[in-house]
Amino acid sequence: MHKTMGWILFFCVCIQAQNLEDIKKGLKGNRKDQTAAFEALLKINTHEAALVHASHFAGDNPYHRDKSYDYLLTLAESEGKWLTSLPLTEKNPYARKLFLDLLADRALAGKKDDGSTETILKLLTNEKDPVPLGATLLAAGKLKTVEALEVIRKKLSLKQARVKAYAYEAIARLEGKKALETLRDILNEKEVETLVYSAQMLAELARNFGPRRYAKEQESATSEEKNANAVDSELRGLALEVAYKIFKDAEKNNSEGWRLRSAVFQVLSTYPDPRSIEMLIQYLKTKPEGKMPSETARTLYAITNKDLGDDPKIWEGWWNANREKWEPTVWGYPVQEATVPGKSTASYYGLQIFSDRIAFVLDGSGSMSGPITVTRKSTGGSVVGPTTQTMSYLERARQELFRTLNELAKNNPKTKFQVIFFQEKLFIFSPNRLAPLKGSIPSVDKFLNKITSEQSGDMLAAIQTAMADPEVDAIFVLSDGAPSAGLHTLKDAFLKWIAEENRFRCIQFFGIIIGGSTRGKYIMLDLAKTHQGKAIEDDLVLRE
Repeated sequence: MHKTMGWILFFCVCIQAQNLEDIKKGLKGNRKDQTAAFEALLKINTHEAALVHASHFAGDNPYHRDKSYDYLLTLAESEGKWLTSLPLTEKNPYARKLFLDLLADRALAGKKDDGSTETILKLLTNEKDPVPLGATLLAAGKLKTVEALEVIRKKLSLKQARVKAYAYEAIARLEGKKALETLRDILNEKEVETLVYSAQMLAELARNFGPRRYAKEQESATSEEKNANAVDSELRGLALEVAYKIFKDAEKNNSEGWRLRSAVFQVLSTYPDPRSIEMLIQYLKTKPEGKMPSETARTLYAITNKDLGDDPKIWEGWWNANREKWEPTVWGYPVQEATVPGKSTASYYGLQIFSDRIAFVLDGSGSMSGPITVTRKSTGGSVVGPTTQTMSYLERARQELFRTLNELAKNNPKTKFQVIFFQEKLFIFSPNRLAPLKGSIPSVDKFLNKITSEQSGDMLAAIQTAMADPEVDAIFVLSDGAPSAGLHTLKDAFLKWIAEENRFRCIQFFGIIIGGSTRGKYIMLDLAKTHQGKAIEDDLVLRE
């Protein structure tokens, strides 16, 4: 009986191995063969199949790449021991990053596999490529690889801003006195990306760990909890010290000072402090540009729980009356959004616009040719002619954007803007830079009327292009569905890429869902929520 079972298992393994060889050949064939082979690959749960998936994760086909990521993630959730050796043998740097991310995610879920520490230590010593090196540093922090502290410290001498940022996060996650001493080196950093990332990291750690620990009564706390409270208290002091220094240094950086301040706001919101209130009121008096007035107002609301908008005189009056008796009553961002976050200069599909450095990213794919019926509405109150009108999604998008740009030109002519339509390729109004709105209305009208709905939609490429402009601090994304071409097309991988990149950019995202796509709706909702914006569905009102 046992021999029979053994032969059956051996026979099944041989068949699976042969199938895998056939699949590999199919993946190199024509498109039809590739699709059939990949679907077969998804049904094989072996270490060898995982390696094939890793090569597809780093490949050109977005469907294969994202499906492979889901496959590997599912496999890692059930059995992760096989993961520990893969980062050491995989040649593609992006696949190595993937395996390290999976190791780290398992660690955060409380699953630390034998061999993980050895793998991390080897990679920290030998890895040269910044992409997997950054992932190794983050994995070291999440796995609490205390043995790696000294090796990680050495990475702070590298000239790569992002690698240093990841090193600081790894050190912060290791906690303890030695880690805190090293984190003080952030005060000496000059690179904008390192500072922006590090400030947000300190705020995030505080939100994740600080409130829970401080909620413990000191009298009933164990010695371990008291030590943790002491470390958190030092972390709080360090975070504010770093935030105040970055905020002051931002004055010297005209082009990217807004990014530094935006990261600082997250620290100030997490740690309510009277010094922050006074600093922010004084900042509002300088009449900051872009999204800074509304973001300053939201931060003051988070600290004080007072919803007073962005007028410094109102805030100063309140503070003068309450300075002596004020005590923090909230920790972190309030559950409710501020109702008066600043002065709006226009609306876009009903979303209020507070910035004057905006990028509009719009879907121009074939599905945007679908019909939609809208109701006409005049700001004057009366409508001449038919009250409803049927048009394509694309025409609807064109008309609303043109109306918004005219409203901005009237109320805030110093606005700078960008418009990007995405299909499989991109159509960019002002390549390489934001365009001044003043004088641009005729040319943007011609640009909009040249766009026709065709092909699939590479939404991520359009967002990447918008994010690359150092002046852009707010992006409005409009689509009737999910991305269908480009680097990532599945929700989790798509959102993860943006989240990782925006840790260095601090851009606010807004989403408009047109046409009612459920998949597209949840992408927009998550995108906006993660990046301090708002997403809405088209209200089908044609404003005039």
